[in-house]
Amino acid sequence: MMITKTDLQEFRRCKMLEQDLLLRLKELTATKENLRAMSVHGGGGSGGKSSPVEAAIIQIEKIQELYCRRLTERIQKQIEIEEELSRLEPIDSAIIRGYYLSGHKWETVAISLGYDTRSVTRRHKIILEQLAA
Repeated sequence: MMITKTDLQEFRRCKMLEQDLLLRLKELTATKENLRAMSVHGGGGSGGKSSPVEAAIIQIEKIQELYCRRLTERIQKQIEIEEELSRLEPIDSAIIRGYYLSGHKWETVAISLGYDTRSVTRRHKIILEQLAA
């Protein structure tokens, strides 16, 4: 598989969204549990029809499934990227991981690797060519 700069940029953007999805999943789980508790304490019988609380729980579960699918897709993409990065030199994969997978700024990546920013961004261009080949 070939990885392009656009793939890596998209992954970086999705990485930021992942934290939001995880937070929303946690909030939805808490809301669902609160609704279930209300349903138990408030009585659930409505003559065979689903109550508004039960309907809300079903909707929350649908949203949770959607979020889980998105997270699974993102994890699969990360596996593909990691497989491609494994064929690079360790320093090169560290540059790509630092910037795209961890979301650090170029300056931070350079400092963490003991290089100047200009050298790292120049090396980045070469790495992208290798990944696209």
